[in-house]
Amino acid sequence: MARLTNNSSVMHFLLLLCCVLVVRGAMTSPDKPLQQQAALNSACLNGTHCLQQNHKAFNLMQVHRIVGKSKPMAKESEDESESDNGTSVAEEAEDERPHGTPLQDASMSQRLQHWPFSCDGLWAGKLPLNTPPRVNFVVAYCKTSLLDVTKVIDKVNALNVTVGSIDIYAKCGQAPDVHPTAAVVHHLPNVGGNDHTYAYHMAHLSSRNDLAPEDVIVFLKDTVSNFHQYLQQRGNVSEAILMAAGPAGFGCFTDPLSDISAFAKSSALSEFAFPESAVYHTINGVPFKSPYRNLKSWLTEALSADLPTPATPVCYGGNFVAKLRNIMKNTRVWTALARSLERAISLEEGHFAERSWAGLLMDISQIDLGNVMCAARKVFDVYDPSYYGILQGCDSGKCRSPEN
Repeated sequence: MARLTNNSSVMHFLLLLCCVLVVRGAMTSPDKPLQQQAALNSACLNGTHCLQQNHKAFNLMQVHRIVGKSKPMAKESEDESESDNGTSVAEEAEDERPHGTPLQDASMSQRLQHWPFSCDGLWAGKLPLNTPPRVNFVVAYCKTSLLDVTKVIDKVNALNVTVGSIDIYAKCGQAPDVHPTAAVVHHLPNVGGNDHTYAYHMAHLSSRNDLAPEDVIVFLKDTVSNFHQYLQQRGNVSEAILMAAGPAGFGCFTDPLSDISAFAKSSALSEFAFPESAVYHTINGVPFKSPYRNLKSWLTEALSADLPTPATPVCYGGNFVAKLRNIMKNTRVWTALARSLERAISLEEGHFAERSWAGLLMDISQIDLGNVMCAARKVFDVYDPSYYGILQGCDSGKCRSPEN
């Protein structure tokens, strides 16, 4: 009986020893599948870490989108499935950003890169060109022969582009001496000069179905050949039309002289007004001076509008070209502008309008206005209030845009 007990003890001992050896062997000499599993686990851990980092970055993008777009949260969750590589998110964020707002993503900001800056290029008003699909005309007519206007139309025909509508607005009770082919003559009261004519036409474009967004419209005075701006020179008419067909959507018939900019300091130009002490010619007993303190006051009070800042493009002379798409963005402004110019035949508000057309119509989203302002050596504000705010003396090395 004792032998049996001893044998049982031995058997228990051997069984325990075998279990220890088996467990120890498993711990010290894992087989290949376990090694592979360990490697897989390590990869999963690294992968989880990467996913967590990506998820954090994705959440930052989502916050960026919510702040910038104010989309419903339900829509945000729908978009998540499309944003694995960031492309869908980035493109949607770009679509709804205001024009000219820098984008954080380099690939997107490249699409809104500012145009190259140079003193004899952008600073002087030389902007990218394009060929318009169609060129339309608006003529403010009083009594001067339209022979010079027909010469401008002939120049457009020489560009091998389509000449579209020609609208002549007669304001002085006289029929035009020259009637271009297919031109339509309208009659308006003699108020507000050419600027009223332009604003009236723009305000009524929404009822037209014969025009396309990429069309350009040439706005001309019957006195288009008269020239008296001493800081300006006659520009290239064809180039002005091609510039309006380009991304800026605006071209001026006059160019600044050398070392004079096509831009003005916005805050200085806003102070433009004719001196109270001057003597003005009154027509029909209606005063020339406006009830507004200056150009800025007129823009904000009469038009509920403003000019770009810190610099704004300016076009002198009253003859320019604009893309229809740009015009239609401000239909409300043109109605108010036309109404403001109904006060008199000759009025200060007309001079406010002349200095505002470029700023109201040009797409400046790809122009670094800060660089334009910074490069100027001085602001024209001493000799003649007519040019108050115009930039002078460009130093292209003085300032650099962040992109450069």
